[in-house]
Amino acid sequence: SIGPAKLTVRRDSGGLYRIFSIPAKNLNITITGLTISEGHSIGLDGGGGIYSRSSLHLTNCIVSNNNAEDGGGISLEANGLFTGCTIINNTATEEGGGMDFSGFIGGSATLTLVNVTVSGNLVTDYGASGISVGTVVATSKLEVINCTIVNNSSLSTFGDGAIRTLGDDTTTV
Repeated sequence: SIGPAKLTVRRDSGGLYRIFSIPAKNLNITITGLTISEGHSIGLDGGGGIYSRSSLHLTNCIVSNNNAEDGGGISLEANGLFTGCTIINNTATEEGGGMDFSGFIGGSATLTLVNVTVSGNLVTDYGASGISVGTVVATSKLEVINCTIVNNSSLSTFGDGAIRTLGDDTTTV
């Protein structure tokens, strides 16, 4: 069987780049059973491991050891469903050490996490160390079902804990 313990996509040679970049909108992307590791994003798009502006479904994936300005592991600007995933040991300078999630500009989006672990993520400047939700130009909804969000940290006095919501955004646990 193939799964995150047997199949890894990672940056292992020179250069700084993210692992998956999905800048197109209105696609339905599904990733199952991968470890996504060692990605690096420079600039405002964020998402060292994954940057997506399309609907993203992750199942049984590990997103680890990535870094970016926002969304060290994942930056999602669309709807999403993550099931059975581990988001661990990622770093962001600003928002979302593990993940940065925001809706469409001028619109809305929902991210549902089911049986997901978010742990060991770091934010070095300000913002949520685990999951950052929202922006002032969109409405985002985060649903957290049977998840573990622990041991995320910030190096700044302006950093937040597990989940940070901005603007009119909502989180349901």
